[in-house]
Amino acid sequence: MAATELVWTPTMLQNVSMALDVSLSRIPEESLHDTAILENWRKAREWSRAVQRMAERLDDAVRLNQIPPFPLSRQELKALEASIDRIAHARSAASPTHEGATANHVHRSARRLSWSSYALGVLLSAAALAGIVGVIVFHDEQSFWYASLTLIGPCLALLVWLFQLYHLRLHMDLLRQTHPLT
Repeated sequence: MAATELVWTPTMLQNVSMALDVSLSRIPEESLHDTAILENWRKAREWSRAVQRMAERLDDAVRLNQIPPFPLSRQELKALEASIDRIAHARSAASPTHEGATANHVHRSARRLSWSSYALGVLLSAAALAGIVGVIVFHDEQSFWYASLTLIGPCLALLVWLFQLYHLRLHMDLLRQTHPLT
């Protein structure tokens, strides 16, 4: 049986090299001085650059035997990836800047949302109360029907608001569990 010859396209080589570069670029070389992974990081970076240069100058398919062998074993590559992940995580955890909402900001926004919901409830209750007063005050038939119809809208809106308020309370409880204030 003849050996199978693997054919790489320049695009495939560029994609593999780019993925390796993205992983390696998570940690700059300067931050790796005096670490055990510096040598493996450099070997992987040099291989990636050599493959990029090869992929850029070739138009036809690149045969497997033309590609320089990858300088790391599977275990060394996994150890390098794990070390990069650990260092990148430690750097991001130690970073003084925090992008996104803090727990305090999230709670403040939720309180503002609650108060605006209560204000809406007060307005809807006042509209419903005005409708009830209108039904009581107007005794002739035409005015009674008009007042009754004007009462239905605010009452329905008040029911929808109560439903929304119930769900807002559920979300607030979930927020307190997921983003506790310290």
